[in-house]
Amino acid sequence: MGHTKLKKSIVLLLMIGGLLFVGLLANVFLKKAIRHNTLIVVIDSGQPLYTERYDSIFGLQYEIVRTFADSAKMELDVLRKNDLKQSIDLLRARKCDIVAVPIPTTTEYIDHVAFTVPLLFERQVLVQRKDSVGQVLKKQYELANDTIMLPTNSPQIQRIRNLSDEIADTIFISEIPNLSPEQLVAEVANGTYKYTICNERLAKKMQKQFDNIDCSMPVGFVQSYSWAVNIENQKLLTKLNNFLETFIKSDTYKAIHEKYE
Repeated sequence: MGHTKLKKSIVLLLMIGGLLFVGLLANVFLKKAIRHNTLIVVIDSGQPLYTERYDSIFGLQYEIVRTFADSAKMELDVLRKNDLKQSIDLLRARKCDIVAVPIPTTTEYIDHVAFTVPLLFERQVLVQRKDSVGQVLKKQYELANDTIMLPTNSPQIQRIRNLSDEIADTIFISEIPNLSPEQLVAEVANGTYKYTICNERLAKKMQKQFDNIDCSMPVGFVQSYSWAVNIENQKLLTKLNNFLETFIKSDTYKAIHEKYE
């Protein structure tokens, strides 16, 4: 009788274990199914890339990727990151699908991610505060032994290092965490920092807000800027490229772009 009870107990435990395993397996497949239909995108939280206000989300990159997700009939899950390295790490770990941040395609990440077709072509400019008589630096070599403030892991760090080589002198870089390029421009205008750099489009926008800054000195040539996907996800890359090549020529894109000029 004792052996019979023991056998029944073992059978019951095996049945319970089997049910738990089936449940766990079903949960894994469910999560995969949900993940399969969700597009996880990292967007820089600085304007004009992304802004969240009350219950509304808007911004140039957000509206483009929102349109792509809608066209692909996928749910959109947005992660906000100001640190490009952290964003790339998430992408390489397959914890996101797209880094929807304009990244210069000449960065150190070129061998680790797949870049989309270019979304824009821009050059970077020095942002500096005018002195009391309106004087500013006019030549790149005048930055020798000075410091430029940039967001932590900014894609522009390499540009400043290259510029330092070009002028054959040291330009120091100070990385500021949790601040977007737009916020750094505002800090320069307020006198907190001396110099930063940003793209010309953002510079023109910020000069309308702060008339005491100068953005006339370029720090490099025009570069192409693209989004990034996991280097092994060629299916998504092809789908996204096909969308972008058509969309950036459309009136809808033109209207969205003009909204954030």
